Amino acid sequence: MKRGKVPAGKLFSLILLAALLGGGTLCWGQADSVLSLQAAARTISVDPYSFAPNLVLRHSYGRFYRLPKNPVLEPHRGAWDAKDAADPYVVVVPEGIFLFYDGDSDGRYRLGWARRDREGWGWLPGGRIDLPAAPAWAAYHQIAPVLVFTGRRWWLFFAGNNSDLELGYRIGALVGSPPDSWQLRQSEPLIRTTSGEWDFAGINYADVLYDGQQQRFRMWYTGFQGPLAGIGYAESSDGIHWRKLGSGPVFALAPGVIAPEVVFNGRDYVMFVIQLFSAGGGLQTRIIRTRSLDGLNWQSPETVLEPAEKWEGKRLMRPNLSFFEGRIHLSYCAQKGSHWRIGEAVAEARFDTLGLWQSPWQAPASGKLILTYELARNSGLRAAIRLKGRSEPLPLNLNTVRRTLRQHTFRSEVPLPAATTASPWQLELILLGDGTSSPLVFPPVIQKSR
Repeated sequence: MKRGKVPAGKLFSLILLAALLGGGTLCWGQADSVLSLQAAARTISVDPYSFAPNLVLRHSYGRFYRLPKNPVLEPHRGAWDAKDAADPYVVVVPEGIFLFYDGDSDGRYRLGWARRDREGWGWLPGGRIDLPAAPAWAAYHQIAPVLVFTGRRWWLFFAGNNSDLELGYRIGALVGSPPDSWQLRQSEPLIRTTSGEWDFAGINYADVLYDGQQQRFRMWYTGFQGPLAGIGYAESSDGIHWRKLGSGPVFALAPGVIAPEVVFNGRDYVMFVIQLFSAGGGLQTRIIRTRSLDGLNWQSPETVLEPAEKWEGKRLMRPNLSFFEGRIHLSYCAQKGSHWRIGEAVAEARFDTLGLWQSPWQAPASGKLILTYELARNSGLRAAIRLKGRSEPLPLNLNTVRRTLRQHTFRSEVPLPAATTASPWQLELILLGDGTSSPLVFPPVIQKSR
C-alpha cells in the first residue's frame, strides 16, 4: 500500500469521495506507592489533566508556530520505517521523551518509536514494536498509537486491520512499559460494530483519556459510514469492556472529520481534529480546534494549521499535544508525494506564576519520597510535608540527594521527616514560573521502609 493509506491518505480519499458525493524499559509501577496527581486534596492554579499523568501550572494558549527545522522526523533509509513516518504521539516520562508513531518499508504499517536526543535538537531512531502474536484482525496494519498511564500500568491503544483495505479498522490495546516492552491485553478488538450502527464501516484513530478520580477511560474515535467519517465516543471502567454513548457521532462536519486529539484541562475539553476543506480548486486537510464543557457537545471550530510548507503537500494529519522542554508542542504528520513525515509546532502560551498541589492525607509511615521534575526556562519547584494538627509545613530539601536524568530533568530522593511515623501527613508541592513556562512534575513516589 502506498501511503495514501488508511493511516492518512486513504482516509483522505474516502472523505474526498464523500465530498464528491454530496494513536529502554521504564520503572514506573514498580515502587511502593505512586501518587496520582489528579487525586489531590487541594489545588490552586495547577493543571494535572492536560498533560496527564504529569502536573504543570494552569495555562492558556493561542496560536501555534511551526518549527523552522520541520519536518522533525523523516523515514529512515534501510529501516522498518524507510517509506513513511506518521501519526505521532509524544510521551514524556522521567527517563526520556519518546515519539511513538507508525511507519512502513514494505506497505505493511507497524508501530515504533524515536527518542529525544539529550540536547533537545531532534529525535533519534528507536525501533519497531513487534507484537509477540499479532491478532488476526490486526495482522496487516497496526497504526495510530495512543499511550495512557493509569497509576500502576501503561496502556498502548492502536488501530489494526487484517488487510490493505481503506475500511474495517478496529481498536486494540497493549499493556507494558514504554518504549518497547508490550504485551497484547486481549486478542479481540475492544469495540465491535454491527451493520446497523453509524460506525459500521470501521473504527480508527482513537484518543483515550484516563480519569484518575473516577478511574474511568474515555475514548473519542473516528467512526466510518462508508466514506463518511465522524467522531464517536465510548467509556470503560477497565480499558477492555467499552460502552458507546449515543447512536451517532458526538462531532461531525461535512464532508468528514478524523483523528481527534482531546485535552481536558480541569474546566473544559479541547479537541484538535482533522477536517477536509476546499482550496485552490481542490480538497485539502487541516487541523481545527473545538471546545466542549462535557466532551460530548462541541462548539463551532477554529482553524489551527493549514498546509503551508512545501514538505506538507496538501494534507495534515493526526495532531497530538504535549508539554516538554518548557513549551507546549503540537505534533502532526503531512504528506508530500507518496511519503509521510512528522512535523511540529509550538504554542504561544501564558502560565500562572504560582501554583499549589496537596496530596490526600497519607497514613503514618517512614521511608522516602522520590520527586522527579523538569525545570526549564525560569521555572522552579518547592516541596513540603504537612502534619495533621500543625499549621506550619516542614520544608523538604530537594538538593539532598538529586540526580540529573536528562537535560533540565532531576530526581530527588528525600527522607520523610521523623514526625510522619506518628502522624498522618500530606505532600505539598509549590510550582513556580515566570509566566512564559512551567515546571513539569511527574507522579511522586513513596518508598516506605520495609
